[in-house]
Amino acid sequence: MKVLVLGDFMIKYLSELLSQSEIEVRSFPGIRMEGLTNRLTSLSLNSYDIILIHVGTNNSTEDLSGIVQNFDCLFDTILALNPKFKVLISGVIPQLPNRFRHDFGVNDTFWLEHNKKIEVINSELKKLSVSRGYIFFKAEFWMLERMFW
Repeated sequence: MKVLVLGDFMIKYLSELLSQSEIEVRSFPGIRMEGLTNRLTSLSLNSYDIILIHVGTNNSTEDLSGIVQNFDCLFDTILALNPKFKVLISGVIPQLPNRFRHDFGVNDTFWLEHNKKIEVINSELKKLSVSRGYIFFKAEFWMLERMFW
């Protein structure tokens, strides 16, 4: 069974942790949902059975209805390319403030509010994923900490 992991910068180093014979990771730093949707049509996907997608971090400051619409379009594209794909959707990962910035701790309120919005985004994304028969999973901080720190 061949797996393709697609997403933004957050998955860049995932390939170092996974068996590369059956799992391929393609990271597109800075990519937004609409960019990944456009790229899907140019990727050769027919050799994969499972697609895991992590995208949305770079769209998280947009309005919720636009985000849901972008995910819906992404899901339509996946379905059009191959309705037999098993699809796993990663929730948007809450963001921590950069502890190496000079203003660390100054914008804590911003990050709290932003992460509340990400929870709402993930709730809507889960509903949309389930309605399409996709598997939704919620990525958390501890996953990143174990992988990168």
